[in-house]
Amino acid sequence: MNIEKLKNGKYKYREKYKDPLTDKWKSVTVTYEKNNRHIEKLAQKELNSKIDNILNKRYSPTTQLTFSQLADLYLTSAKEYLKIDSTYLVRCKLVGKVVRLIGENTLVSNLTPTYINCRMENDSNKTTIKIILRWAYENELIEKDLARFIKRDVKKRKTLDEIISDQDNKDYYEREELTGIFNTLSNNKDFNSQMLRLILETQTLLGKRWSEITALSDDDIDDDRQIVHIYKRSFNGSINTPKTEKTIDDLGINRRVIQIKKEAQFLKRIYGVSSDFLFCNQNGNPYLLPTARYILSKNNFSPKTHLFRKTCASLLAEQGVPLNYIQARLGHQDDKTTLNIYIKVTSKMKQQEQDYFKTLDIL
Repeated sequence: MNIEKLKNGKYKYREKYKDPLTDKWKSVTVTYEKNNRHIEKLAQKELNSKIDNILNKRYSPTTQLTFSQLADLYLTSAKEYLKIDSTYLVRCKLVGKVVRLIGENTLVSNLTPTYINCRMENDSNKTTIKIILRWAYENELIEKDLARFIKRDVKKRKTLDEIISDQDNKDYYEREELTGIFNTLSNNKDFNSQMLRLILETQTLLGKRWSEITALSDDDIDDDRQIVHIYKRSFNGSINTPKTEKTIDDLGINRRVIQIKKEAQFLKRIYGVSSDFLFCNQNGNPYLLPTARYILSKNNFSPKTHLFRKTCASLLAEQGVPLNYIQARLGHQDDKTTLNIYIKVTSKMKQQEQDYFKTLDIL
């Protein structure tokens, strides 16, 4: 406890306490006419009572906490473990949207699963609010685990025939489609288009994220050992650690990847570009995703570069590559993610299934 004599002759007693959520020091004060041992005991008792009341009122599940305040507390906590340069910024945007949908001044104590499910526009918003509410429950800011009552939209599972025939919603490319995309980009005869072709072909061969491919330097591809070192990613022109530790790996590569490396180096020499990055723009900086999306859209292709990563998984599955090999190459934590999101049934696999039964006599 700190004691300070004021100009008016009175004494201010101050006691500090640490906010358990923000981990910052704060203080409370009381003022008395005199300063002696008896007054100090009274002041200490009153200060302790003030601190207890503040903490109990602020962090009790029965407090009149607004959803906006809860969201701020969550983001303060999330800042400690999310990547500030990327994941945290995205999370802030998602949380801000959820706050607007729920209502800034809506009391947390008044929230019900029905109200939440009605206000959320899509599964992305529901996922975000579930994260917030689960955190609030674990930190005893709410009494009930509301997150478990929030239901995501149930989507009808498509049959194999529906997947094959639904060309407009496909999220992978056939080999013929890849050839068309790569040839179009090469024929454009400008630096950005030709470099983009090399990036996308590399992404298809390696199955890695755009940010991991564009962060590669010449030395990351070992020609002699036929290995590529994946241990970094690019984000808004800067280099950072990968999205997950599972991504860090040394991948086996074929001769085409080594040839792509030589083609990228030759392309830079032709245009007089000097860069530490294997795949760069004409300024020598990491090739930016918006540029790629613009060029793809301009040529009437989907702007989603992530399709090439998914295509890698589908083509590997078509070749009969073991699931655990595909999982490791894409850097997924478990095979469920690989199965549910990345491995798609291709037209060739469907045709093989049909041909198999054409010559099969079961009676």
